[in-house]
Amino acid sequence: MRGTRRTMTVTTLLAVAGALPAAALDVPEPPESGNVADLADVLTDEEEQQVAERIDAGNESTENARVAVLTVPSLEGEELEDYSRRVATEWGVGESGKDNGVLVLQAAEEREVRIEVADGAREHVSDDEAEQVVDVMTGRFGDEDVAGGYTEGVDDLYALARDENPYAMSTGEKVAAWVGGALASLALGLLAFFGVRSARRAAANEAKEKELTQQLIAEARAQDPELPEPDEEELEAFHRYRKEHQGQPLPGGVPLTYAAWLPLYAAAPTQYGAVDPASTTTSTTSFGGGGGFTGGGASGSY
Repeated sequence: MRGTRRTMTVTTLLAVAGALPAAALDVPEPPESGNVADLADVLTDEEEQQVAERIDAGNESTENARVAVLTVPSLEGEELEDYSRRVATEWGVGESGKDNGVLVLQAAEEREVRIEVADGAREHVSDDEAEQVVDVMTGRFGDEDVAGGYTEGVDDLYALARDENPYAMSTGEKVAAWVGGALASLALGLLAFFGVRSARRAAANEAKEKELTQQLIAEARAQDPELPEPDEEELEAFHRYRKEHQGQPLPGGVPLTYAAWLPLYAAAPTQYGAVDPASTTTSTTSFGGGGGFTGGGASGSY
């Protein structure tokens, strides 16, 4: 009798365990910078940067949408729509009170895509329009053009948010746009090739300039041991001022040295190399505590 009870208990426990839902897939942390988290590594670093820049430009062009992108290797059995809504909500995609967030989520293993649209953004990007964007993206993904799918999809989302219709072009206009895009891609490729070489030269020159700045500081402190070692902000300010003035004397004809510059900087930081806070650009982040993700959007596969 005891054996029967034990068998029934084990059987019951197994049945209950089998009836329990699978553990929910963890929501990752939002990206530390930018608005793209490519956890599935479907984009190169350069492609990810291009998508992030498209989002930054879109955020500057309209307040009607704030787009963020997440790719995951697998959903691990979780439903795409449930997971995307949970990510969008926990990340706070969009601005608080405007609920203008839009999350683009790709599950690489399942080959699925979801565009989750918050209630505020839904006034400009309807479910049918989100489905059109999904169709564009999955078409590109199916052709192994993941980067193109994201850049076109992001551009279309922001066009819709600005109440423009990217799908209203005639066949001739679409052909012209495709040809123009192809030529632009070729030109960008050539510019990128030469740009990389130029960037490398610029980086090497900047390293030499920074070395000279540090050498001048070291010489000044060797002559006057009581001179304090600069903190990071002071170092960058002196480096910036020295580069901009290229050896020109300080006010009153005083030679530009670290010792002579330091008290002037302490009295008027922005005049002597510090960055003026008022001149910095505003953030284009898509994470502002938004919500209102009640099921708007569309899904597709490729």
